[in-house]
Amino acid sequence: MKSSARRSGEDPGGHSSVVTCLKLVPGDQPFVLSTGVDNKLIVWNASTNAYCGGTDCTIGIQDVELGAIPDPTANDGRQLNCLFLSCKQGEFQIREWDSDLTLRVRMGKRGHRNMAHNFGTSSIVVLDGGQFYTAGRDGKIMVWSVRPKGGRR
Repeated sequence: MKSSARRSGEDPGGHSSVVTCLKLVPGDQPFVLSTGVDNKLIVWNASTNAYCGGTDCTIGIQDVELGAIPDPTANDGRQLNCLFLSCKQGEFQIREWDSDLTLRVRMGKRGHRNMAHNFGTSSIVVLDGGQFYTAGRDGKIMVWSVRPKGGRR
């Protein structure tokens, strides 16, 4: 195995503190997501190790999962590709994920919850159909559901 393209806080594409999660996203153009206690979520090209972009999540991220949820503004079965971020301070974030060539992460108007767990959300499991679980350092496992506008799913 060969190591290359190391990044650090001095590098504009690197983390400035502890990296908490790496997630490989396979596909025609595979990429890696990295998160850290420096509040950054960074996208890397898995083939070239190049920095593709990132965002400041305003809070330390523990883990990231990818999934799809029903678009809560529509009632026609549309799905949103999302990143589910478990956060250090007891909340989680759901962000729309645009996996086209620009590989941008945008904060959506929907899906942000404050204080899901008292002492931090340690992990998230995403199921099909808009249901997901969060596990917290407070000893709780919580079940969440995203429903389309107008109610029933």
